[in-house]
Order: sequence, then structure tokens, then C-alpha cells
Amino acid sequence: MEFECNKVITKDHLKALINAENIGKDKHGLTESDLNSKDRMKFKPTERIMSKEVRECLKEFVPESEGTVFLLKVMSETHAAFCDVDIEPLQRVFYMWHALFVVRCWRNSCLARKTASKECITSNAYTCMELNAHAIVMLLDMCRESPEQFLVLCFSSQPAEELFRELRSMTTTLETAVEFSMREIGDRIRRAFMKVLVSYRQKEKYTFPNIIKKLEKYPAVQQIPSKEAIKNEIERARLAASCNLVELGLSIDEQSFNDSLNMRDTSEIEFVSTGTTIVSDEEDEDEEDPHEFEFISISNKNDETASDSANEEENQIETDSDTKISGEDDEEEIIYNASELFPKFGGELRLKGSTSSKKHTFNIRDCRGKVHRIKKSKVLWMMTNGRSRQVNTRLARYKQKTQQNQTSTTS
Repeated sequence: MEFECNKVITKDHLKALINAENIGKDKHGLTESDLNSKDRMKFKPTERIMSKEVRECLKEFVPESEGTVFLLKVMSETHAAFCDVDIEPLQRVFYMWHALFVVRCWRNSCLARKTASKECITSNAYTCMELNAHAIVMLLDMCRESPEQFLVLCFSSQPAEELFRELRSMTTTLETAVEFSMREIGDRIRRAFMKVLVSYRQKEKYTFPNIIKKLEKYPAVQQIPSKEAIKNEIERARLAASCNLVELGLSIDEQSFNDSLNMRDTSEIEFVSTGTTIVSDEEDEDEEDPHEFEFISISNKNDETASDSANEEENQIETDSDTKISGEDDEEEIIYNASELFPKFGGELRLKGSTSSKKHTFNIRDCRGKVHRIKKSKVLWMMTNGRSRQVNTRLARYKQKTQQNQTSTTS
């Protein structure tokens, strides 16, 4: 894949980072299994790949990886706009529209060269970005007029995934069947609803960890910005995208931020909203819908001024600087050197330490002399290339389906 200013985007940059001799994976957090695209249901590897630490390591240790770094930044902004908790509404608008303007310019450049299918993201992915960018603006408009709380986290796929996990957990021990009928879904949803209802009603008397986690997940009530503030933030995102593209080598004259949607003819289709009446074309033609919006298509502007680029993500790898080995058991505890345990290690050990107990932990000293108490699972993760096998339930379903196909073929 190639960016519009001849910046290459390739998975080889990530492979080079993993195989680099002068940096350990405690710095970037990637393993070889994270680059395996066979299991498309895994999303955690994607989160690790587009993290801030990976982008910084690519800049420092992998030459000519500017295109890959910039795409990972666009991916991170798109994800943060709907999934990060501690972000103000205007910051979400900026992240989503900055990513969209970059992809618009990229796609228009590829369409001009007739190489969009080979050198750009798919049309489905681009259309989803357009829908998400306009949906977040429309949601802010609706929450301002209702008024309703702006819970954009509920519009991601994770609440649905949590519900499916809850429904799948309502089975007997050692149950491997994860598929069920619509009738079973209805029964389990009622049970799940009663479980949540009882938990919320009794949360003052009893402690429910899942309820506490959900209450801490969603931020406090946030003030809804005005329409003018949203328009200014979208324009700021366009200027930041233009500035970033200039830094990558694409001049302002070559930039095009118009949308490239393939709009089908919908003249024969009539859309009717729930709870509204059908109005003929002759009546109330000039009446405005308070929630009516259009796809924002901004023409090229040769502005000399450009705002600062997007703020960097606040997520950083936590280092346990307070964990030290002290007490009467110092002489009995073994302290290992990180340089002897881990290949390609150097500098400070950037692994989150264990503060709960000493059980199943190792005391490891990094190159700077600081001692960390690291869990056994983290030590094994540092020594291996990650998990390469599939989940057992998926493998069992695959074998069962294969056997059924062979039986039907022989019969």
C-alpha cells in the first residue's frame, strides 16, 4: 500500500521492529502473533499495533516508516473518537474529522491515478468513516436539543460484545455451544436484564464489581458544544490534516478534501422516520428538520495558516517506579538481571509491576539498577513470540463442520 506522497505503508515495518536487535518488546509490546491476520475476531492486537509506543519505536528504529506511522495515527484517532473515556466532545470531533480528511485526500489522490483498489483502504472502510464522522456531529446536535447525556461509548461495538459475552456465559459448566436460537436469546436477555436490575437496585447495600466498573467507565456529564464550536473544530481538523500532509510531502495544491462517496439514485426510495407523518411534496416544503444534516464536503483552500497538529494520545505505558525490594526477606529473594533473561533488552524495563502479592512473581533488575516485581505471565510473554494457536472453541466448531461436510459428501 502506498500513501499519496509516495510514503509506503507495509506490515514489513512492524516485522522489522519486532525483529530489531537493539530494542526489546517491553518497549513496543508487539509479538509475531499480533501480525497474524488469520483470526480476524481478535481486536487486542490492533490496539497494540496502533499504540503510541509502537509509533514512537517505528520512528526511531525503522527507517522510511513515515507512511505506516501516519496510518497508525489515523487508526488511533478513529478508535479514540468513539472508545476512549476521558475525552471531551470537541476532541472526539477533532479526532474523527482529522482522520476522515486525511483519508479523503488519500482516496481522491488514488482515484485520480486509478489505483484506489490497490493503494488505499477499501470503499466500505471509507464509507464507515464518513458515517461515523457525520453521526458524531448529529448525535451532539440531538443531545443538545433533547437534552440527553452524550454517551458516545454506547455507539461502539463493545456494548454489544459485552451483551453477547453475558449471554454466552449463561450455560452449564464445560458447555462449548456458543450459538443459540432466537428463542434462547429472548430467554437469556430477560435473565440478563433481571440480573442488572437487581444489581443496580441493591448497589447501596452490596458490592457488585461489574456495576462499579461500568459506573467508573462512563465519564461525568459533559457540556454539549454549540454548532458554531463544532464547525470551528471541523475546520481546525481540516487545517491540521493539510499541515500533516504537507509535512509528508504533499503540497496544498495537490490536496482535495471533497468526499468521494458513490451515491446511488434514491429517488424511488422513501425514508420515513418512526413516529412522524408522511408529508406530501406540495405541503411544508420550506419546513426545516431540526436533525437534518448533509455530508460536509470542503473545497480546496490555499490557506497560509494552519493550526497545530492533533494532540497526542494520553495513553502511555505505566512504569512501576515505586516497587522496591525491602524487608526481612531481602536475602532470601532472588533478583534476576533483565539483560540475562530477555533477548534484545536494554535500558529501562517498561513492564507494569505487580503490587498485589509476591506469589507467582519475579524480581528483575534492569540496566539502570532498578528492581521490578513482575508477574510470571509477563515474564513468559517477554520470552516467547506470543500465542499462535486458535481458540479451542473455534477449532472444535471447525472440526465439527468439517466432519459434517465429509459425512454429507460420502452419503
